[in-house]
Amino acid sequence: MGLMDATIVADLGSPFADWGQSATYTPESTGVAGSIQAILSEKADLDDAQWAVALQATAEVLVLESDVPSPVRNDTVTIDSVIWTVANVISLSGGLFALSVYRDLRPTFRK
Repeated sequence: MGLMDATIVADLGSPFADWGQSATYTPESTGVAGSIQAILSEKADLDDAQWAVALQATAEVLVLESDVPSPVRNDTVTIDSVIWTVANVISLSGGLFALSVYRDLRPTFRK
């Protein structure tokens, strides 16, 4: 990690302290959960008509590489008892990952 990257990671501590949420990251390969800080950004809310056909919700989760060194597809992130599954991993500069995540909405449907 270069000096600039180290500076970016040091500066990221503040946004994660301000906006980060306690979360649990579980790699699919080991099944061993670990506590991390994450910033969740859910996609736009669905209106009533969209809920009728929606099967999943999507979001983006930002995590520090120091917390999650090797995220991969199908790992899970649990925030506020909601389980999100990693669909895609984007490595950002400065030791940060943007995780595209989804969750199944079918269990939340009302009968």
